[in-house]
Amino acid sequence: MSTSQPVTLGEWLTAESIPAELAQQPLAPITLDSRRVESGHWYVITVLDSDKAQQFYLDAVERGAAMVLVDASLSVEEKAGCPVVRLAELKSRLGELMNGYFASPSRQMDVIGVTGTNGKTSVSQFIASALAFLGKPCAVLGTLGYGMPGQLQAATHTTPDIDRVHGVMAQMQVQQGAKAVAMEVSSHALTQGRVDGVTFQSAVFTNLSRDHLDYHGDMASYAVAKQRLFQCAELQHAVINLDDPWAASFIEVLAPTVNLVTYATEQDATIYLGLWHPEPDGMRLEFMTPRGRVSFSTPLLGRFNVSNLLAVAAVLYAQGYSVEQISAALAQVQRVPGRMESFRQQGKPLLVVDYAHTPDALVKALSALREHVQGRLWCVFGCGGDRDRGKRPLMAAAVESQADFIILTQDNPRTESSQQIIADTQAGFMTLDHVSIITDREAAIRYAVEHASPDDMVLIAGKGHEEYQDIAGVKHAFSDRTLAAELLGVAL
Repeated sequence: MSTSQPVTLGEWLTAESIPAELAQQPLAPITLDSRRVESGHWYVITVLDSDKAQQFYLDAVERGAAMVLVDASLSVEEKAGCPVVRLAELKSRLGELMNGYFASPSRQMDVIGVTGTNGKTSVSQFIASALAFLGKPCAVLGTLGYGMPGQLQAATHTTPDIDRVHGVMAQMQVQQGAKAVAMEVSSHALTQGRVDGVTFQSAVFTNLSRDHLDYHGDMASYAVAKQRLFQCAELQHAVINLDDPWAASFIEVLAPTVNLVTYATEQDATIYLGLWHPEPDGMRLEFMTPRGRVSFSTPLLGRFNVSNLLAVAAVLYAQGYSVEQISAALAQVQRVPGRMESFRQQGKPLLVVDYAHTPDALVKALSALREHVQGRLWCVFGCGGDRDRGKRPLMAAAVESQADFIILTQDNPRTESSQQIIADTQAGFMTLDHVSIITDREAAIRYAVEHASPDDMVLIAGKGHEEYQDIAGVKHAFSDRTLAAELLGVAL
């Protein structure tokens, strides 16, 4: 397969019967989103309804599209100046087509896909940091954005649309010199085909707990969606967390040619926890591997970050690095914005901002902080609107099982009533004795900081890195991180 980008339409679609006058058309910027069409762009229509396709085509023409690609089964009337190219089975071939258009960027880099309910962002960021330290420039693509660490461009989804996935990888490889990519791969992306055509060298499974059941329906379907990553044709390494009860089902789908590397904190695995010593400002750790002991100290907090670091160690181990290299790489890994990010000021409670927004993630975050706190443990949290309502009381129960004081507030209510969300959530508490309900999120966080003691810790959960609050469908500027830093008088 060629690794240089085609120059013309004919060079791109070599297996198609393209009219000669079109085949010579120079390649132009391409998009699957009609709203992103600009003058001279090519637009790919993915719907399989002729009437809708015609509407999208006309919209693209108005925006200046130079060419439109549609499925051969559709009837779309052409307008002068914007020819239509018809391709058989277009939607099912998008991965192959986008991969070819962008000259197979994933074949020229080590692409490491990370999937799981929790930990995707931290593990991806940690992998990129570790590989860069070891001399392999590694980009990231995920919730926090895409690009080289420290130079991320904002992303709208955990995993972008398929044209953006391939285009961004090509940009990172050609323009930024990436030799590897650590990519968060969501269950939505896998079921919607957004990573089709990507060649994954390694796949990482972190864990599976209740999330997105409004989309998948049940846990079994959710797991099957995640397992697609481990069934990619050219996968070389699978890194799987044996502490998770779903691990066996992921191992079962692996091809015999895939190198399996397991990790665990509570049982034997390829790489497992030998020593964990929590300290006020971090942890001392030892991991056991077939190549010897990995020993290092880290500023990260919490037992679940032990699991995240084990995942990174397993990826590095699979790629052949020595225990000395793995130890040094893990020691320099820093906190990820909005992922158990701590803010400290003398005489004030320690504030921790985290993206935890599932029952399992809340339990893990709070139990992790319990290992470090000397006083009481507070939690400020809410539940998102227009999402799985069944999760709300479970989140309340999860927080109640771990925190000493709880402040229930709003998260991103979106178009749903904050009062309804809070009522759904409140139903999960056994008692309201240590629960305060403060709908306004900023007021809730301020209350916690004002009433917590210097020895206390306050977990501000749910939004993490986000810089907005979605209320009634309008995104208002708001950041838990910025507010936490402001309240303690420290810099971000």
